[in-house]
Amino acid sequence: MRRLGTILMILGANLVIGSIAAAFYLAALGCAMGAADGKCSQGAGGTFVQLMGSRDSIVFWVVIIIGLLVFWRGKRIRART
Repeated sequence: MRRLGTILMILGANLVIGSIAAAFYLAALGCAMGAADGKCSQGAGGTFVQLMGSRDSIVFWVVIIIGLLVFWRGKRIRART
C-alpha cells in the first residue's frame, strides 16, 4: 500500500503542476498572438492571472482540485501503512 500511496502522490503533484503549466502556456500563447495587434500590454504573467480569474479557467481549477485530492489520498495511504 505504501507504493500505491507514493504513486498517487506523484500523480496528484503532476496533475497540479501540469494544469498550472498548461494554463500558463495558453496565456503566453495568447499574449504572443495578441502582441502583433498590440492587445498584450501586461505580459504573459498578467494574462495568466486574467485567465485564471475568468470563467474559461474552470477546467484548470477542477484539475488542480482533483490533483490535490489525489495527492492528499496518497499521503493518507502512506501514513496508514
